[in-house]
Order: sequence, then structure tokens, then C-alpha cells
Amino acid sequence: MFAAAASWAGRHRVVLLLVLLFATAWAALFVLHVVDEQPLVWPAAGLVTGLAVVVVHQRQTASRVAEDTRQREATHRALVAALDHERSAVDRLRELERVKGDFVATVGHELRTPITSMVGYLELLEDGVAGELTDGQLDLLGRVQRNARRLHLLVEDLLMLSEIEARRMTITRVPTDLCAVVRRAYDAARPLVEGRTLEVSLKVPDQPVPHDCDPDQLERALLNLLSNAVKFTRDGGRVEIRLEVRGPHAEVVVSDTGIGILAHEQEHVFTRFWRSSVAYDEAIQGTGLGLVIAQAIVTHHDGRIAIASEEGAGTTVTTTLPCTPVAAAPAGLSVAG
Repeated sequence: MFAAAASWAGRHRVVLLLVLLFATAWAALFVLHVVDEQPLVWPAAGLVTGLAVVVVHQRQTASRVAEDTRQREATHRALVAALDHERSAVDRLRELERVKGDFVATVGHELRTPITSMVGYLELLEDGVAGELTDGQLDLLGRVQRNARRLHLLVEDLLMLSEIEARRMTITRVPTDLCAVVRRAYDAARPLVEGRTLEVSLKVPDQPVPHDCDPDQLERALLNLLSNAVKFTRDGGRVEIRLEVRGPHAEVVVSDTGIGILAHEQEHVFTRFWRSSVAYDEAIQGTGLGLVIAQAIVTHHDGRIAIASEEGAGTTVTTTLPCTPVAAAPAGLSVAG
């Protein structure tokens, strides 16, 4: 067996390491035996020195490992502390958002009743219930009514926003004719163009377009779109709302020949309270909530809103909604108006 091992080592020139340790340290020899039978003999002192170097190196390595471990633990503790701090900050922000939402909802509800009452009495005055009014008085009354309606819409928008953010917005679906909803939105927008030279047109199919929806909420969304179109279109321009049926979907398109939206600003149009630079430059009134609310309402109706705009060439807002199959629609559709 030994002969076979020696033969194999010779063929492969394997280096054999033999450590001979004798009874005394001075007699110890370290022999490096090479297969060509040329031994190298090192004194024991060299071996001891080498072993000492190895021990020192191991101790240094262990020290570095320990230091590295301490640094890692310190870094881990710092990261955990930073994460806890961030979590606390997020919790505080959420609490602030909740308090703000509750405040807006509470104030909105407190303002809604007196404002609604004020608008009602102004309408009674306009109708002459308290006596005939002069032309000058009617003009002043009209100004008050317009601002009262603006305030009423602002309160309604804030209340709707609080419901959206609290995920409490609800819709009551009933079988409805979309044509009637679009007409109602169009009629509601007519007062917005009083005293202006704007052409506002309506186009709807002759046949009913069935859709299971909340007619009041959907009308509100379309009115927001019309309101934006009117506000951002100068006198002499055109605003149109039309309803088209495309296969299983209905499209409500609100288009205008207004000032349009800058290309780099279009990505922000559905951000709450955001208003374009043109709106600020030209002092166009608004809260920056109209599109946000419209999008939320349409989304709750399984629809979507798309905007195409070009600076100086107007804006087109397309609302796509699923149609209810005629066969599944009840015989009596709500005309919502």
C-alpha cells in the first residue's frame, strides 16, 4: 500500500508535509519533503516564529471581526431608531390629516345650512315675494346670488373631498337615462354663462342611453367639467357637451376652445387644490377640487376620465361609462329630471 501511495505521489509530484516534533524544542525539525527526495530542513526556531505570526494574525483578525460586529450592531440600532422615528412621524401626519378632515367636515356641515337658507331667500327676493325690485336692485341681487352659489358650491366640494379622503363616499345606483343626466348638467351650467358671450351647446342621442348610476352624483361630476370649461374659455369661444354611444360604453365629451393647459402641467390636473399657472395669472376663480371630485365620482361608477389639451387650443375631457344592456334595463328608466 505504501509503495502504491509513493508511486502515485511521484506521478503527480505531490508535496508532502511532515512535521516532526522531538522530545525537546531544540531538536524539533520541520521537514518539507518533495517527491524528488530533496529535503528542506528548517530549525525549530523558524517554526516557532511562524506559529507566533499566525497567532498574532488570528488575534488581529478576531479583533477586526469584533470591531466590525460592534459597528454593525451600532448601525442596526441607528437604523431601527430612525425607522421608529419615521413611523412616529407618519402616524402624526395621519393623525393631522384625520383631524383636518374632521374639521373640514364639521365646518362644512355647519356652513351648509345657513348658506342654503341664504340662497333660498335670495331666490324668493328675485321672484318678487317681498315686493317688486328695481333694475338696480335686481342687478345687485344677482351679484349676491352668484357669490352665494359660489360659496355653496365651495362648501359642497369640501364636504365631498372629506368623504373621498375618508373613503366614505357612497353612491346610490338606479336605472337611469344618461341623456337626462347630461341635460340636467347642461341646464345647471347655464347660469355660469349669464352676462357672457359664450356659445354653449348640447348634443345627446334621440334614444335613451341606459346606465345604472347615481344621477345626482354623476350630474355633479359633469357640472364640474362644464364649470371648468366655461371658466377657462374667453368670451367669443365655444363650449360643448355631447353624449355618444360607442359599443358597450357611453362617452360624455366636454370640449372647449379655451386657453388650454400647459403640457408640463397636465400631469397635475387630478391633484387636489392644484391650479394651473394661467389660473393664477388671470385670476380665474376656483379651488382646484373640481376634477378631483369628478374623477372620484366617475371611478365609483366604473368609469374613467381622460383629458386632452393644448395650450391656446382648448381642452377636451372625455368621461367613459359602461352602458347597461337594454335587455337588462327595467322598463321604467329614471329620467333624473
